[in-house]
Amino acid sequence: MNLAVSAGNPSLPIYQVGDGSGSGTGTKTYEAGKIYSVIVRGDVNNLDPERKPKAFLLQHN
Repeated sequence: MNLAVSAGNPSLPIYQVGDGSGSGTGTKTYEAGKIYSVIVRGDVNNLDPERKPKAFLLQHN
């Protein structure tokens, strides 16, 4: 299962949520009974590639 994050504006891109490894695959194997948080950071209008929007998935418990 994959998760995607959108800014709600059709002209803005959708960001795939990965496992935080930086692999850019946007894939994650989810485990039953676990709690997950999605962290989104960045600025769509920033010209610095390191500050563009990114989405991460954190697994708890």
